[in-house]
Amino acid sequence: LGLSERLSEAVDRTSAPDFWDDPAAARATLAVLYRAERTGEAVRECVGTLAAIAEEVGRVGRGTGADEITRLAGEIARCRRRATILRFAMLCESDLGRADAFVVHDALDTPAREHVRALAESHAAWARRMGFEVVQVHEEGSPRKGPRQVVLQINGAAVSAILEAQAGIHEFLRDSKSARRMVRVTVMPV
Repeated sequence: LGLSERLSEAVDRTSAPDFWDDPAAARATLAVLYRAERTGEAVRECVGTLAAIAEEVGRVGRGTGADEITRLAGEIARCRRRATILRFAMLCESDLGRADAFVVHDALDTPAREHVRALAESHAAWARRMGFEVVQVHEEGSPRKGPRQVVLQINGAAVSAILEAQAGIHEFLRDSKSARRMVRVTVMPV
């Protein structure tokens, strides 16, 4: 089913007299509507940003400096990335794939703790650049040795499906003589 058909079907289910007879199914239907609403808001925001950029580009003339042109090119690139993610979210078949995600970073040994925070910060920075909301919901470990575990909640269109490829063991190697340090990343749909 396409996006409009899925939405129409979900709205129809909410008006059925027996909608709340199966609470789990009702929650799943409301989750579909919630994600669709958020995707729609993101699309409207992207369209507004493109309109503002188009207006600025229309004012660009011969006297425009390189810094301004570079800034506009960056804005266009950000908008293009956002549009690609939104398209992916709309095409994503799985409800879990369209969901937000918890991203769990676990050190597999004590020396790997120094890499847990760095990897979590890298995922958070990427998510913010892509326009997603990031909240650190948990950190476990000692200040001296570093965190053993960091859990992020990343909210946005199709985050779970996009980050699926990050799940697994991440290996860190300072140089060819040092021991390998490993951090496990688990991505769970919210």
